[in-house]
Amino acid sequence: MARTRWIIALCAFASIAMAHDVSLSGKITDETGRPLWGVKVSLFGNMDGPATQEAVTDVHGEYRFDPVKAQLVKGHYYPMLMLQHPTHVSEDGNSHWNLDIPDELGTAVQKDFRFVQGGVVWGVLRHVMGKPIQMELRFALLMDNETDAAKVQATINTGGILRNSYSANTDRKGQFLVTGLPAGHYAIQAMPDGEVLGFVDVAAKQCIGELDLRRPRVKL
Repeated sequence: MARTRWIIALCAFASIAMAHDVSLSGKITDETGRPLWGVKVSLFGNMDGPATQEAVTDVHGEYRFDPVKAQLVKGHYYPMLMLQHPTHVSEDGNSHWNLDIPDELGTAVQKDFRFVQGGVVWGVLRHVMGKPIQMELRFALLMDNETDAAKVQATINTGGILRNSYSANTDRKGQFLVTGLPAGHYAIQAMPDGEVLGFVDVAAKQCIGELDLRRPRVKL
């Protein structure tokens, strides 16, 4: 009798747990409508900490999280979704989306995305005397078309005017290549100090090169 009650209680607990399970799935296509495979999809259960779940779109361009693992707040899950691909970007230029998923039995949310081929920028970074520099560069996508380097650097350092950023490392010859850039106005920064070396305007499917960047204050 005791065993039967224990089994009934366990089943009841399982039912309650399943009632809180919600799923998230979707499909990602390119500008022609064809499935885009190889998109890394990361789900963050809250605003802090690493991704709680990760997936990669298959040959059908589909991804799925079942169940969604996220923090429950007043009957809703508020996970953040991040998408990354080497050559394509979302049509609206975003890479992060904040979701609102109600905690209801059997909730199945579908979130589809359309990607376009991103821009490509390549070039070389040298000291003013011509010596190649090997370091990390950051392409900071700005919210406006500001071209004052000092102003942009100061504003970025305080958390302003930055929509997104993309990184590239120069090789021993100072050469760099960055792909999958959303359309927009970028400040090119030397990392880690964030010195602004120049600006570039990128359009979808556009290839820009050869940029010749010079850094006067580099330590040799």
